Amino acid sequence: IILADKNTIKKGEKLTITVSLDETISKQDGATMIQGELQYDSERFTCESAEASSDYSFMAVVISSNSPIVKFN
Repeated sequence: IILADKNTIKKGEKLTITVSLDETISKQDGATMIQGELQYDSERFTCESAEASSDYSFMAVVISSNSPIVKFN
């Protein structure tokens, strides 16, 4: 599930995107890997930060330094 905190934005405004699952997956449930990426238009947006919620603190969330992608695994 991908949600934005605004439907429209103006130049210079911040937009928060939330990526979530419809249920929590944990290591205790036998999950061995969660992986994905979010691509964005670098001509229109700059990714300033990315983080995992406390439910997924075991995941790495990385903003790519050479392409407009946020990777999580």
